[in-house]
Amino acid sequence: GFKKLEARIDTESAEEKSEQAEGESENEESKLGDTLVIRPDEHSIKGKFEAEKQTFKELTFKEKLTFIKDYYLLKIILGAAVAFFALWFIYDAFLTKKEMIYSGGLLFCTVSEEGREYLVDDFFDEMATNKRKQQVNLSEDLTMTLVEGQELKTDPSQDQLLFPMIVAGYYDYFLIDAKFIDHYIELDCFKDLTSFADMYGIPEEDRYVYIPEEEGDLSEEELTEKEISAIKLPEEVCEKIGVSSLSGEGVYLALIVNKKPDETDDAFMQHVFGD
Repeated sequence: GFKKLEARIDTESAEEKSEQAEGESENEESKLGDTLVIRPDEHSIKGKFEAEKQTFKELTFKEKLTFIKDYYLLKIILGAAVAFFALWFIYDAFLTKKEMIYSGGLLFCTVSEEGREYLVDDFFDEMATNKRKQQVNLSEDLTMTLVEGQELKTDPSQDQLLFPMIVAGYYDYFLIDAKFIDHYIELDCFKDLTSFADMYGIPEEDRYVYIPEEEGDLSEEELTEKEISAIKLPEEVCEKIGVSSLSGEGVYLALIVNKKPDETDDAFMQHVFGD
């Protein structure tokens, strides 16, 4: 590449430089006598670099631009493209990865747009500390609802997909159609809501206690000692958060056991039941 550029240099100027170099060389040899002069090896990497560096310095500004355009422009473009995609991958894969503050799911329930905004965006504003990397989520009806005539039915195939996600800790709470509370409560992965039921004045008839079949009938005293697995939401709360059951029998709220701090559950329950 440098040879091509050197060919463009004015012939007379090149000859003058050559003659001047020869004269200087003769003078140096006469002064040094028999002294051995070791020069950089132009065939080594360092020697080639030094030679190219010296040649580049002797080029005019216009010739330097031409050289860069002819021999380095493509490499610069490719290098910039590689750097751009590397930075984009790091940003997309790590910097924008969102931490889930709280995640809920609907089981045979629907929620209005206003209710979703209240449960997602408004709760996010209360809890988020880093808005770029955190989010609150509420999944659509997770049951892939089956309707036969006017009868709603559960879908075992969908349950098989749902259960591993619960175990993995993806969900923090469920809003469940009262008609199907018995079906889903058997997961035995829900938190005790007794303290919340007492705090928000939930009537006894709206406190769901899960009793396995093997335990049989329990006395009232034994029932009071059992954990409350779900709370039936009062009508005014359902209207506030815009949720309704597909069967029309009401909506239960259940919190799922996971590693989220209790303070987050407290804040969510206050968001749902508070003023």
